[in-house]
Amino acid sequence: MRRINIVYFFLLFLLGCSSSEEKSATSAPNVLFISVDDLNDWIAPLDGHKQAITPNLDKLFEQGVAFTNAHCSQAVCTASRNSLLSGIHPTTSGWYASTAAMRKNYSEVMESHAMLPEYFKNNGYNTYAVGKVFHSGKSDYPDKTDDFWTDYAPEF
Repeated sequence: MRRINIVYFFLLFLLGCSSSEEKSATSAPNVLFISVDDLNDWIAPLDGHKQAITPNLDKLFEQGVAFTNAHCSQAVCTASRNSLLSGIHPTTSGWYASTAAMRKNYSEVMESHAMLPEYFKNNGYNTYAVGKVFHSGKSDYPDKTDDFWTDYAPEF
């Protein structure tokens, strides 16, 4: 049985549900990014399990792109999640494990980079978060949270 093993866990990560008024609908596509930790192949589009009834996910698969050969940059969820969101591999950032280690050199590592939601927000998108996007939820960097998100759901 195939297994999608993505080591970061987001209940739901909404990016760019709407672009700002400065950008036209044709120049800035809407982006919906959903990532789930340890999602098995039980849903129908992945030759699922007969007991898994997932009509809404089935519709989403028909209209979108599913990446079914997932890999992670580090076998620790926090490091892999931050690698995905920053675009920087743990061997470059030194972020291999805890969020405490990452907070120590965040400014230095991210000096000429932006986290994915921050990049979208800086480029005219509205960015929204629900669930566990970063290890601690909406952000592992409390002073940067508003730089990442236009709005976010209450604590999970």
